[in-house]
Amino acid sequence: MIQFTPEEVSLYRQRIEQNNSVLIYLLDRNHSILEQDLIIPTEGIATWGHYYYCPQHSVKLEFNLQRPNHHICPVDGAVFTGEPYDGAWWRLVNGMNAQACYELSLIWLLTEEELYLNKVKAIILTYAKYYMGYEEHGNIPHNGPGKANAQTLCEATWISDIAKGYDIIKSTFSVEEQEFIENNLLIPCAEFLCKHRTDQLHNHEIIISGAIGILGILLEREDLIKFALHQKYGLYYQLEHGVLEDYFWFEGSPAYHYYALEAFFRF
Repeated sequence: MIQFTPEEVSLYRQRIEQNNSVLIYLLDRNHSILEQDLIIPTEGIATWGHYYYCPQHSVKLEFNLQRPNHHICPVDGAVFTGEPYDGAWWRLVNGMNAQACYELSLIWLLTEEELYLNKVKAIILTYAKYYMGYEEHGNIPHNGPGKANAQTLCEATWISDIAKGYDIIKSTFSVEEQEFIENNLLIPCAEFLCKHRTDQLHNHEIIISGAIGILGILLEREDLIKFALHQKYGLYYQLEHGVLEDYFWFEGSPAYHYYALEAFFRF
């Protein structure tokens, strides 16, 4: 495992025994994934989370993990079906699965309870089963395409959490399972991100390069690490050209400033 040393894991387990508030927080964030059967798309049908809003009231629709074709406006109860709402529902599901992959792996690391380990393994193996068959798709404004999702940015955030979860539980997989996951999910996704990273100074490219770098470290691929860090529009370029004299991100938005900063810390 790359993220934590044995000494750190031991320390965190001791702390959880004294104060389990973090554990409760993580469990609460992922209870819907834990309590229900795994839902993972068999084809690349997820679109964009920003489509999951009522076109009349501009509020987020009520999400129900068991109703992929039924989306309700919380203001007047209007029901929306079909696209773009169904595809946006799948984007939210992919995000929930990726979040659970990382955060449930943390819970397993702290508690050593098989329930959490088994759920993370199922998420990773199932995405590895289907990822190669996901169709490249997109047409989201100002962004490249995706496979599991509909934009390169979402593909990067999604795979980052999956990769971090895989790192934590990698030793519990057989050699054959590791090869299957890496050859059918992690490597193809890394190569896809490299292909579709845009040549621009932008917060998106930090997230995408950060994901490539994470995968490069995890897979011990120097070519991916070099691409993420050193190639033009990589992480070093973004730092050197996108940070102003007052250390604020050049796009001028606190949201983008911290969005970019989070990606650097994630890497």
